[in-house]
Amino acid sequence: MRTSASLGVLALVALAPSLAAAQPPNRVYVGAYLTDVSDFDLKAGRFKADLRVWLKWLGTDDVPDLTFENGEIESKDELGKEHDGAWHSVQYRVQGTFRGEFPVHDFPFDRQTLPVVFGLEQAGGQLVPDLGASGMSPGFSVTGWLYEPFFNARTEVKTFGSDLGSVDEEGKSTVLPRVAFTVELRRPIAPYMLKFVLPLALILLMALLALFLPAETLEVRSAMGVTSLLSCIAFHYSQSDTLPNVSYLVAADLLFLGAYTFVTATLLISVVTYRLHSGQATLAQRVDRAGIVGLPSVTVVLLIALVQVFGRSHAIAAPMPEPHATQPRLTVGAFSLDTIATSGGPQRRSFLVVRGADGTTQPSLVEEAPSMTNQLVRLLPDGGMRVRWRLVPNARWSDGRPVTLDDLLFSVNSVTSPLRTAVEAIDERTVDVTYSQRRKEFLEGLVLFPRAALEPVFADGGREAMSRAAVEASAPTAAAYRVRSYAAGKSLSLERNESFGGARPTFDAIEVVKVDPKDAAQALTSHAVDVLPVLDAKTYAALQHDPRVKVLEQPGDTLWVLVPNLTEPPWNELAARRALLSAIDRDALAKLFEPEPVHVASGWRAGFHAPSLPRYTPQAQAALAALGLEGAHLTLHTGSLAVKDGPLARVAEKLMADFVRAGLEVEVVEHQEIYPLLQKGGFEGLVLASRDTADAARFLNVPFSGGHFDVEHVHGAHFDEAMKSAYERFASSLYDERRAALEQGLQALWAERLPTLPLVLTSRLSAVRADLVGPKWGLSDSLYWNVGDWRFETAARAR
Repeated sequence: MRTSASLGVLALVALAPSLAAAQPPNRVYVGAYLTDVSDFDLKAGRFKADLRVWLKWLGTDDVPDLTFENGEIESKDELGKEHDGAWHSVQYRVQGTFRGEFPVHDFPFDRQTLPVVFGLEQAGGQLVPDLGASGMSPGFSVTGWLYEPFFNARTEVKTFGSDLGSVDEEGKSTVLPRVAFTVELRRPIAPYMLKFVLPLALILLMALLALFLPAETLEVRSAMGVTSLLSCIAFHYSQSDTLPNVSYLVAADLLFLGAYTFVTATLLISVVTYRLHSGQATLAQRVDRAGIVGLPSVTVVLLIALVQVFGRSHAIAAPMPEPHATQPRLTVGAFSLDTIATSGGPQRRSFLVVRGADGTTQPSLVEEAPSMTNQLVRLLPDGGMRVRWRLVPNARWSDGRPVTLDDLLFSVNSVTSPLRTAVEAIDERTVDVTYSQRRKEFLEGLVLFPRAALEPVFADGGREAMSRAAVEASAPTAAAYRVRSYAAGKSLSLERNESFGGARPTFDAIEVVKVDPKDAAQALTSHAVDVLPVLDAKTYAALQHDPRVKVLEQPGDTLWVLVPNLTEPPWNELAARRALLSAIDRDALAKLFEPEPVHVASGWRAGFHAPSLPRYTPQAQAALAALGLEGAHLTLHTGSLAVKDGPLARVAEKLMADFVRAGLEVEVVEHQEIYPLLQKGGFEGLVLASRDTADAARFLNVPFSGGHFDVEHVHGAHFDEAMKSAYERFASSLYDERRAALEQGLQALWAERLPTLPLVLTSRLSAVRADLVGPKWGLSDSLYWNVGDWRFETAARAR
């Protein structure tokens, strides 16, 4: 539909967090590659190691003072330093002897850990393991042990009950953050059992054979028993020589104690049958037979039990957080209830991981979120990466069905990715996904779908149809809450999903009710509703200083842009785009959103500033005229014009006024959905859109094909080889600090080429009751990322 009139609202899209703001301050990554291990001495508690060590950090070029907390370093040679702006690295080759604690309670079923412990003073930064990039040579061996050629790592804090001579911290305990890289060793049980159990079994067999001799041959039977007993003692001492001197019994000691008992029992039986044979020969034979059958049977049962107890893994699962006391309900006020997806209620999609308010990825339906700082991410020699997902145990869909490996495999494979090379099931809860390239996006945002319920939908309509179906009332969910009832346009009732795989949610129910925007502020302050997930300008103005509520802001979540068609003149010329941007009074545009927080945009991240970007000037008409554009026809495509006083209408009206003042003839084309037009391309003129800033590729004005923006190829002067290379470096970086720095450089190149014209950055706003604990926008993808933990300060509350 074509119109030259006023304009309506383009729905704001939820913002992914600002990478630049998301990073914890002063993180220092430490990584290691183990080249060789030698002289592992279990008795002495020491081993020698030859390894490469590196540090990566964002900041000044001062090298952090890394210490080796359990090492006697023989050599530490610096191999080089590298810099890319404020991102630095330094590499060393280190050789030394390292100490460890090697408990042998479970010997010979014991597993040992070879640790290399790094330390860094708190003033030097927060030390974290660069575990994804760390590794070890597959060629070395620790004689007599088996191992997986990958490090594990743990972070810890050591507190000294001393100030260690410090003047600035005099009288205070010294705290030293540490990172321990560990190699997990285990004994090869089968060959060890041959060396250990077989000789012991032969000794016991020799003692048992005495019971086959006549009862009257006491001298021979007792000699066999005594010889077996002495052999056990000698064998026991020979085994003990391989172990450190410890004050506790090890599993092998229990075996020998059993052997002593076995041999002693044969001696006792020999004495008893000797005493019985002269007067009760039949009873003596029965005693011998009972010993021949009973002693081996009892021994085998006890040996099997011992192997099961000491041979199993002793890993301890992380404890589930203690749930808060349950509370009756939470009420959410929504401006629209046309569909469940637009209700403003908690997310019903089942996410494997969520982004928290601090910007870090946190587990939801997996045991741990994959990260470069844990063992779930491995960088591969061919330039790819492997990501491991492990489902939490006992999670169920809201229809009672268990969350299974089939659901996880189906969900992974439902995403089309040309970079994915393999999907491998490891066990009944674990999947490894391998990619040919390294991308941060592979660690985030995977949605879990119920295969049994949604596979037919996927087969008919693809992933987009399945995503829509996943939020319908009838669709099973593994999220914290499930739909109890839904009345379109009126209300939505959610109840606790008792089968949720995480901690038990606090509220029994969440009620979503429709509120009129003009009454929203009063509804919140009167406690008719507890949460307003979206605020318009008037509601924000009424609530921003009210002590009875908390207003939450996610800054710079949406970028308003003009997207030109770069394949046709005149906007395929950079000079024309710069002249057009200078005709737009963006400061006046920002004032249209007051009192809401808004910023004039230089890029897609709040805080980025590009001095070279054209600023508004009343002389823009002359600049356009110099390019032959005075009186030129300009088509402006917009979204729906249904709301006449909405932000889109006001922005578009202001743009038209600026363009007319610059001497252009403006025609507005209205669309019910604007994003399909952007994806299809080939439109005339410019498109006015507001896009969330989760994906920088949305603003590069490159073709959309195969379900993604084509950033793999050059597309003219606006996306040349320099832009393509800068984007590849940004997208392939797995370190948040480096990504933030690279994104700044990418935005600087973007501002020079101006593929889209930035207007303003707006914030996403919501408000909750002041006594509601838990809601926090921060850097999260959704207000409801931790809705299961929300609670009122009072234990119970009556309506």
